[in-house]
Amino acid sequence: MLTLLRANGFLIALAIVVIAGLAGWEPLVVAAESAALRGGIVALVMFLMALPIGARDFGRTLRRPAAPLAGIGINTLFQPLAAWPIAQLLPADVGEGLIVAAIIPCTLASAAVWTRRGGGNDAVALVVTVITNAACFVVAPCWLWVQLGRGDDPARWLPLVPQLALQVVAPMAVAQLLRRSARIATWGTDHKRQLSLAAQIGILAMVGLGSARVSGRVAEAGAAATLLALLPMIAAVVSLHLLAFWAGLVSARPLRLDRADTLAVAIAGSQKTLMVGLSLAVDLGCSILPLVSYHVAQLVIDTWLVDRWRMAGERREGTAETPTASRTEARPEEASE
Repeated sequence: MLTLLRANGFLIALAIVVIAGLAGWEPLVVAAESAALRGGIVALVMFLMALPIGARDFGRTLRRPAAPLAGIGINTLFQPLAAWPIAQLLPADVGEGLIVAAIIPCTLASAAVWTRRGGGNDAVALVVTVITNAACFVVAPCWLWVQLGRGDDPARWLPLVPQLALQVVAPMAVAQLLRRSARIATWGTDHKRQLSLAAQIGILAMVGLGSARVSGRVAEAGAAATLLALLPMIAAVVSLHLLAFWAGLVSARPLRLDRADTLAVAIAGSQKTLMVGLSLAVDLGCSILPLVSYHVAQLVIDTWLVDRWRMAGERREGTAETPTASRTEARPEEASE
């Protein structure tokens, strides 16, 4: 039981926080109205997640740009385009939540961890992660303008550009500037698990605030109607993730990518960061449930997919490990985001 709780602690906490928020717990409802609080949490979490990230492999990876460009293209172009027709089949606020899930950048941790778990090139995943996050302050508002009809009222989406720059790009830049100090870089790398745990607490706080902000609409619709709407939403989320993963695999052949790069493109192209999505969804007033569902789905689905990928590679090389052999596992605390 303790092992189960340790392995799935974040997902269990996520479920508890969502339920508390949707139930309209008063402290969360009051706190959810503070834009400054939400923005501060986002900036702090992005800083904590960026501090352990080193940039040593960037130069070598960018000299062979096909794989990173494919991952960036799938994450920032293919997914938003694929999400739009799917979103039309869902209720309006849920569909908007799905579009937000599709336009946000790659995860800051789990893409590299899952790629490494499957024997892929985690340097490619890291490049996709950093570039999509650094560009999100321009990419996300543009997609909101195109897909959610915000173009008729620029005042609703133009403020997102400096907001995302301050909440996402600036904290990452500060973290990387601090890493220029060898002492801070070593400290950040050595304390990766502790920083990840602190970031998880911030993510849970944002999930709670986001759930609280939509609790009124859930109460109006009724619990039964809300639960019934979850089934098509989950199907849409899983379909979108699998489509992006498949696109990463398919792109490998014309680009002549090896197995390690192929897996990196599939993972980094299909995974999305929860933190940035929560910030956008809460500010736009759309449902956060597609974002939370996408996050849980990518952790569960990709665990199964990368393990199958790794075992297939081991069989191909004739070096399959025995069940008791040691292998690198992705720790939940390293891959919650």
